[in-house]
Amino acid sequence: MRVRPFDGIKFEVLGRELSYVVNLEDRTCLCGKWQVLKLPCVHASAVLVSINESLHTWCNPFYTTEMYRRTYAVNIFPIPTIKMPKPTLNDIVIKPPSMKKRAGRKKKRRIPSKGEIDTLPYRCSYYGQLGHNRQTCEDPMPSQISVDFEV
Repeated sequence: MRVRPFDGIKFEVLGRELSYVVNLEDRTCLCGKWQVLKLPCVHASAVLVSINESLHTWCNPFYTTEMYRRTYAVNIFPIPTIKMPKPTLNDIVIKPPSMKKRAGRKKKRRIPSKGEIDTLPYRCSYYGQLGHNRQTCEDPMPSQISVDFEV
């Protein structure tokens, strides 16, 4: 960021695309963050660094530890709730969560968890033997055996 001084109070900060005007007397910047947060924004920080000013002196006093200690030096008492009766167990009604219908087709079966899956061995549909299936069967069905007859 480049900083161009107008006078000793106002400065122009040139960014990549936009330029911002920083007013040190009013503690304002065109981005608006210095006014809202009461802390110097990036543009104001660039101006303060360019004129060799400390950023801490330009922060609002309520960000200091002294102000924090003064805020919590006095005891804070809770607000009494005399008018409100204490709830009993019969007064508390817990309703079930609202359920929304999900999009898509319903699942027919539940998905088994990781430890539940039992892998069954392959079973041949021709002979009912375990260990292989129909495609890898070594003994084909009699109807699939080609026989050449010579006459």
